[in-house]
Amino acid sequence: MTVGTFDWRLLLVFTHRWLGIVGGVLFLTWFVSGIVLMYAGMPSLSESERLRRLRPLDLARIAVTPKEAVDAVGASPRQVVISMVGERPAYRFSHLGRWTTVYADTGQRLLGLNRDQAVEITRGL
Repeated sequence: MTVGTFDWRLLLVFTHRWLGIVGGVLFLTWFVSGIVLMYAGMPSLSESERLRRLRPLDLARIAVTPKEAVDAVGASPRQVVISMVGERPAYRFSHLGRWTTVYADTGQRLLGLNRDQAVEITRGL
């Protein structure tokens, strides 16, 4: 190597070495954190904490019986849950591994929410 010339191979070796060191440390950190997460408990809510955050059930607005709601869906549910969807009471039916929601005030089936409706309901919690 003469004075004033640049050897790109030295730069390549230097860069390769330090990228390997940084990548190895990153991989080791990722691996160790995975082991920790495998045995550490995930955050969860107790039953009382979960129920405290739910909107109170407005039974006065229910105009459809569970049988009428099941007939509207045309299913034989394995499980029935009543809850509030936004400001409206609703029945939730578990049938064939899927959940179907029917409003308890009108008997209409909930087909889905758009983004704005979902944000509005979430903000109300």
